[in-house]
Amino acid sequence: MIDYREFTVAVAREAGTVLKKTLNKKHTVAYKGEINIVTEADRISEDLIIERIYERFPLHDILAEE
Repeated sequence: MIDYREFTVAVAREAGTVLKKTLNKKHTVAYKGEINIVTEADRISEDLIIERIYERFPLHDILAEE
């Protein structure tokens, strides 16, 4: 049986480690709307999470919002 909680915690920690490395660095900021921004760090962490999900669950569909 798949332990979704264990998997989710591991991926969240990995993404957190990646995000910590971006602290105190300049970021590329893009605007998705008038007041809705997304940073390079947002995209990097989202890409990592999606990659890990597809590695473990290749048949799952993903709808993501960084």
